[in-house]
Amino acid sequence: MTKYWAKRFRNIILTGMPASGKTTFGKIYAQHSDRFFLDFDNFIETTTRKTIPQIMEQEGEEGFRELENKILLKLERRHNFVIAMGGGTLVNPENLSFARRLGLIVMLHLDPKEIAKRIFPTKETRPLFSKLNTIEDIEKKVNELWELRKESYEQSDVIIDATYNTIDSMKMHLALIERRANNREYMHDVYNIMNKRTRPQSKWSEKEEDIPSIEEMH
Repeated sequence: MTKYWAKRFRNIILTGMPASGKTTFGKIYAQHSDRFFLDFDNFIETTTRKTIPQIMEQEGEEGFRELENKILLKLERRHNFVIAMGGGTLVNPENLSFARRLGLIVMLHLDPKEIAKRIFPTKETRPLFSKLNTIEDIEKKVNELWELRKESYEQSDVIIDATYNTIDSMKMHLALIERRANNREYMHDVYNIMNKRTRPQSKWSEKEEDIPSIEEMH
C-alpha cells in the first residue's frame, strides 16, 4: 500500500561524491516509498549504447559532460522516481536548476577516506580514478574533487550524513522529511539540522517530535 506521505515530492534526486552510496540508498528508498529507481549513469549508457569509460575515452571529460547535459533533459517528464545522479552531474548550475524542478535534491555526504576505500577495489570502472595506483592517490583525488564540487553539493535541499548513519537511519530521516514537507518551518529547520546549522530556539527536535520507529515506517 502506498503510504500517504510517500509521494509528497515529484521525485527524490540523490547527489554526492562518487561511491557515497547514492545507488544503494536510492534503490532501498525507492522501494520504501513506492517509487521507481533510476541510475542516471546507467541511463546514459543505455541511451548512448556505450559505457561511461568508453565515452570518456572517446570524447574526453568535456565531451562526456556535454552529452550528460543533453541526456539529463530527457528526465523532464519523470514522476515518482528516486534518481541517483552521477557525482558530477549537478556541478553544472543549469543542471542543478533543472534538477530542482524535478524534485527534492538530497546530498549524501561521506568521509573522503571511506570513499577512497570503496573506490579502490573497482577503480578500473571509474575513469577519474582508473589510472591511480594507490589508495592514497585516490584519497587525494577525492579531496580535490570535493573542493571543486562542494559549493554545488551544498546547494542541495537536504544533506544527509552517510558516514555515521545506517541505511535504515538515513531512510527514516528522509521519510520523516517527506511526512512534514508541507510545514515550511519544519523544512527550514530540517535544512539547518542537516547542514549543522541547528537553531537553538527551534521548536522541532527529536525529543519533542514523535518520530516513528523504523519498524513503523516499513
